[in-house]
Amino acid sequence: MPDKHPDDGFTLVELLVVVGILSMLISLLLPSLNKARQAANRVACLANLRSLGQAMMIYTVQNSGYLPGSGMTSGRHLWQVVGGKAVPADSTPAIDVNGFAPGVNECADWAGPLARAMGYQSTELQSDTDPIARYRWYTEQAIFRCPSNEGALMTAGTGGGGGYTGLGVLAGMSYTAAACFLTIPYNTYPGNVSADGFLNNITWQRETSGGSMYGVAPDGYIPKISKLGKGSGKIFLADGAKRTYFTKGGTTAIWHAQQYVLGTAPADTVNTYSVFNDVGAFWGDSQSYHREAIPGNCDAGIDFQGLDGRLAAYRHGTQRPFAPAGSYLINAVFYDGHAESLDDLSASNPSLWVPKRTRFSNTTGGASNQLGGVKVIWTDYKNKFLPTATTLVVD
Repeated sequence: MPDKHPDDGFTLVELLVVVGILSMLISLLLPSLNKARQAANRVACLANLRSLGQAMMIYTVQNSGYLPGSGMTSGRHLWQVVGGKAVPADSTPAIDVNGFAPGVNECADWAGPLARAMGYQSTELQSDTDPIARYRWYTEQAIFRCPSNEGALMTAGTGGGGGYTGLGVLAGMSYTAAACFLTIPYNTYPGNVSADGFLNNITWQRETSGGSMYGVAPDGYIPKISKLGKGSGKIFLADGAKRTYFTKGGTTAIWHAQQYVLGTAPADTVNTYSVFNDVGAFWGDSQSYHREAIPGNCDAGIDFQGLDGRLAAYRHGTQRPFAPAGSYLINAVFYDGHAESLDDLSASNPSLWVPKRTRFSNTTGGASNQLGGVKVIWTDYKNKFLPTATTLVVD
């Protein structure tokens, strides 16, 4: 048989061997490349949060210690008290979604105040910008985007009294504020602001005949950095996924697209519907930090359709569903400005999300520590760290 001529090229067998070797190398390298990309995204996300923490500290210095993202601080100009009730500042029942938004999209909007504190110059940050244009601007800025949250979308919702529809699909917010630091105790505000105003913009702590529903903040608490406790242990912003995953009340509804209300009417931006904040990862009815896939955390009658909600907000740990508790990570920035990663079990500590001396009572009410039908603390966290507690006062 004559020798193969150099110009004859590769034989089919040789090509198949080369393809096989390349395929094997790719299969060996791909997991490492994915891990490297995930690690890079995690570092970039932490850098974003550190910058936002610095902007928060600038804001507090410029505003006598008051915190951004509250209806009592950066959103206070949106409302007034008329007849003992909280109403929009122009006295109309609602401000049209296409109307002007003075500086913020809603009472809970922390992004606008922080952008201005960081020196951003943009027409979307001006007072005569409609909230949709401003919201789009937020989601287009790298500082407000977690790289691992690319592709998270929201669709217009009808909740909260606004009924805004036809707004199409927008990008989801990556970072969520801890709402309980940004509100005040129910009894603090004169007249208690009637429930048919916008109660939840001012308070999450409610006294009921059966005891506290969510918990009671210490007397005299206001959204000020000197009031919240040790800043190194209190979360300002964290990775979140408001409304991306949601089950409740025995229904089988899971919303992979977020639901939101955008507009400057305070009555339409209660904590339940705001995309800017959430009660916290400890709360068993959280709309950002669902941990119902953990055995024991899901109440009887609730069907989470075999999906693991931790993949949405806890996006820096494993990407495998139904991994053990502690396998998923969120990034968070604290009120002292430092940022760190927390696993899904550690993040369930209520002390991270509420002011010092906040009191929770009857945390063992029922099989799943419910108060008023709301699971106060995720069951697996409570069983491990608070097995006998019936009343909890956080540090």
